[in-house]
Amino acid sequence: MKPQLVPTGADMQRRQSVTRVSVLVLNVVTDTLTHKALRHICASVVGMFDLRLKTTTRFKVEETPADLLEWIYKFNEKRYTPIGGNKYGHTWESIVATNKSKGFSGDDLYKKIIESSKTPLGDGDKMKLGDDIWNQLKLNSNSQELKKTLIKYRMWRY
Repeated sequence: MKPQLVPTGADMQRRQSVTRVSVLVLNVVTDTLTHKALRHICASVVGMFDLRLKTTTRFKVEETPADLLEWIYKFNEKRYTPIGGNKYGHTWESIVATNKSKGFSGDDLYKKIIESSKTPLGDGDKMKLGDDIWNQLKLNSNSQELKKTLIKYRMWRY
């Protein structure tokens, strides 16, 4: 039997949960387009961001095979820790700082965060995710073990 990255049913449930949270946040922001109003609902937005992070983290831990999860954590640590995130991904502070550094502010900053939270890394394509993991870790890790794991879960295209 070929190993799978994430069982289809669980993956769909995770995506639906994340989408529901993103839609909730987007509705709140688009209904309230002034910066002053956004500051008043910022606590709700942060709470929804945290809910999304908890949802994706729970599914990662419960559904991702341990040998692959180890590499995902290494990837996230390398990608997000330097900007204030952690092994689970962005924190609220790191995603705000990242988008501010890209020139977003006010309403556009929050809209960008919401829009980007709708799409998983790799755009839902596990081969692209495999590429991202490989390109981030190949020089700083045991590249043969990483390659073996990516091949095992059909995330290797080289």
